[in-house]
Amino acid sequence: MLRLTKTPFGKKTVYTYRWEHDRPYDLARNYIAKEVLNTGATWLFSIDTDVIPPPDALERLLSHNQPIVSALYYRRHPKISTEAFRYKLGTTQLDPVPRSKLDPGLNEVDAVGMGCCLIHRNVFESLADKVRKLQIPSENSVTELYEFYKFCIHEPPYLSEDLYFCVQARSLGWRVLVDVDIDCGHIISSSMVKDGKVEFTPLGKGA
Repeated sequence: MLRLTKTPFGKKTVYTYRWEHDRPYDLARNYIAKEVLNTGATWLFSIDTDVIPPPDALERLLSHNQPIVSALYYRRHPKISTEAFRYKLGTTQLDPVPRSKLDPGLNEVDAVGMGCCLIHRNVFESLADKVRKLQIPSENSVTELYEFYKFCIHEPPYLSEDLYFCVQARSLGWRVLVDVDIDCGHIISSSMVKDGKVEFTPLGKGA
């Protein structure tokens, strides 16, 4: 994380870290989005703990100045596929895009995973009037969250929380992009998915 957040382009930058553990994926991401809106941050850089980006990934994502842009990484369980999706022709089914169908550099897709993704605050602000508000009880109070992310693979629209977010954003006209030149690894215990192939690495050495 220290390497990722080196001063981009020589400009002074302020970073706020929010780590979420032991929460459902969608709830954790909604807490982080709330932090972005509350702190006045310009960007949310979403990175999962099992994704290994190149050290200049954040700077390269920022250089595109796009509201939603992801690095490329692969699903870590069979069937291994990219975490970039397009609708199956004539349907509402999101299918992974084969690496061979993606051009070098930026590609527009319908959805991406949130494992290494940069999102501008304007996207969350525009969605705030569209999504419902959640009331999350805690010990002495109630926390109000916007439901930007919703894990609903067993109910309509049958999407994981990251794909749900992309569908909501695209419905308001936001483009979703993936930079295939920013290639990340994805840890699987003692191995890692890299370039669409599984590399086995002894624990404690590398990944």
